[in-house]
Amino acid sequence: MHPAIPGRVDGIRDATPFLRTETCYLWHSCESELDRIAAAFRQAAAKHGLAVFVRRSLPGTWPGWVSFEAWMPGRDPRMTARFRAEVKLTPLPHHRLRLQVETSLYDRGINRWTTPRQLEPGDIRHPDMLGDAAIDQLVAYAAGASRVRPPLFRWMPLTALFQRNEIPILSTSNAQKVGLAMLIGGWMILSAASLIGAVITALGGLIMACDWLIRINISDRRILVIDCGRPVSIPRSLMFLDTWYALVRGIGREAAACREGLLERLRSSCPEEASVGVETVDYRVLDGLVAREQIVVRFRRAVVFCHVYAYEEDLYVGWDAHLDCGDWKEADVAEGYSSTCGVNVRLTTVQSSRTLPTTYHLADANGITEWLHRQVRDHVKLLLTERAIDQEIDFTIIRGQRGDTLDRRLGRDDGHKQETPDWQRRARVWRVA
Repeated sequence: MHPAIPGRVDGIRDATPFLRTETCYLWHSCESELDRIAAAFRQAAAKHGLAVFVRRSLPGTWPGWVSFEAWMPGRDPRMTARFRAEVKLTPLPHHRLRLQVETSLYDRGINRWTTPRQLEPGDIRHPDMLGDAAIDQLVAYAAGASRVRPPLFRWMPLTALFQRNEIPILSTSNAQKVGLAMLIGGWMILSAASLIGAVITALGGLIMACDWLIRINISDRRILVIDCGRPVSIPRSLMFLDTWYALVRGIGREAAACREGLLERLRSSCPEEASVGVETVDYRVLDGLVAREQIVVRFRRAVVFCHVYAYEEDLYVGWDAHLDCGDWKEADVAEGYSSTCGVNVRLTTVQSSRTLPTTYHLADANGITEWLHRQVRDHVKLLLTERAIDQEIDFTIIRGQRGDTLDRRLGRDDGHKQETPDWQRRARVWRVA
């Protein structure tokens, strides 16, 4: 049986119709820059003794953004000077300048925007752009330690307003530039002697150029597609499936050790195509921001989040399973004749979209959920045994409305009472997906 996953075919050329991840270096560099900018905001805030609100877009979300928000208290506790800065990065594959930077600033009641600028990913660290020194200067300006904003938030060069960001592979060839220069020069020379001669020269050159272009585009109408790959992470569009949780008494102080033990157990017995990682999430509460670490287990389109948190003296252990319906779809950037390649080409990029789940996706989610629940159950029982805790825990999984999952993704009304046979539902979803 041939595998349907790119890169798994040995001995023959891989021609499977899937976007590759090894060619998407641009997305990786943009993700790294977003992480660096968020970390620079936090470090600068700590340097100036500020507790601020720094947020970053989720991986796989484009355009990616980082926001910095601070409310500086005044003499009166009810009076605050509010400050907010946002940086948005948009990858521009196939272009000469492959990154677009947009910044916005809310400065104590005044909104300031800058014209989007295109540049190379490495140039964003320039001191006049979003280098660590510029970010430190911006935080110092928000804290009142400096009256000077960074150049990117202060002014925009006039050259940026007339900046052209062409696509090199579709740019005009040197031969066309030389021919155009010769036609213009010949016209100028002939116009001084005879106007009729200039017109005849211009018409002759125009006819020759049109004939050349027509022969190139009509002789071979086939089009080759040049894609930019896709990011490793996929956009999240989660659909809830199942959950389970329990509260273990008396071991809340050992939350970090229990989380590390569970993480090691999951990684040591992880299925072949599954991945186990840790991510940090933050969310607002009434009086601040709460940041937590959660274990993420991915298996194809199934995503399970494991939670191990301390609530005073007790330990909360639980998980929730989802189907990730997010996906990448191709979108055209430009199309034309490439003098570099000698053929007609179409350049594409990727955009976030959604896909419809099938019964096979649900089967994957069922399998990884049962495996993870067994690991969590054994780990919790081990904690109870090692610490001699006399407590009965219900390990029954709380099931979601799994039977209506496919119908809900197809947009059917929840009040629809007619039952659809499984074979019809599977065939219909398979055709649509």
